[in-house]
Amino acid sequence: MRRRFGEIVRRSIRAYASTPSIAHLYDRYYENTPLLEYDTDFLADVLTPGRVLDIGCGTGRHLLDLSRRGFECVGMDLSAHMTDLARVKLEAAGLTARLVRADMARPLPFADGSFENVICMFSTIGLVPGAAARDAFLGEVRRVLVPGGVFALHVHNRLYNVYSPWGRRWLLKTYIWDRLFTDLEVGDRVMEEYRGIKNMYLHVFSLSEVTGLLRRGGFEIRRLSYLNDSRNGEVAPGRFASVKANGFLIAAAAPGA
Repeated sequence: MRRRFGEIVRRSIRAYASTPSIAHLYDRYYENTPLLEYDTDFLADVLTPGRVLDIGCGTGRHLLDLSRRGFECVGMDLSAHMTDLARVKLEAAGLTARLVRADMARPLPFADGSFENVICMFSTIGLVPGAAARDAFLGEVRRVLVPGGVFALHVHNRLYNVYSPWGRRWLLKTYIWDRLFTDLEVGDRVMEEYRGIKNMYLHVFSLSEVTGLLRRGGFEIRRLSYLNDSRNGEVAPGRFASVKANGFLIAAAAPGA
């Protein structure tokens, strides 16, 4: 009999959003992560002038930078603790952004064509469980973008796990064990514990999976960055770049440009 993870996954995501310590430790935990500088530069290069929706805005890291750059920003997060901290930081910096508490796995609470840009950084899209739900999410992103608008996102690279013993064990589990004996999809990772949260869920993409997701949603990929080990630049181009990459930053255009 297959082990069912549906409610376990939903419970872990609710715990992540409702635990105050997650929000309070978020900035300190990631403050020395090079990706959090590199992805800022990436966004500065790929976004088009206008309004920005930051899905999974956390404590407002990109909201602060983009507001300073003159973008009209809306930050959305499931965690009220995250948006509360984002509000404090924006006010302290003398900046403004609209903050909305909402679930990205449900229809987005915005009108059609509300934004020139949508961003979903630091593998936030991996918190949407189920391929069908991720397809629905891309449909919502497309709906709230203007024709030709930019969708920028980051995902971790599933195949990068071949470089560690633990990662190789997980790859065997997700490709073989979980497919046979659980209802998890290939790439679903259920961590025994993550910052005190039991069974924390994250979907980890392959390059072909995430690009296929975007194309099914009608998006045209405009820029693809293969992140290096340190996540402060790109791996050298080559035959195995899609394996060597720690993750991917992608900018895609909505149809209708």
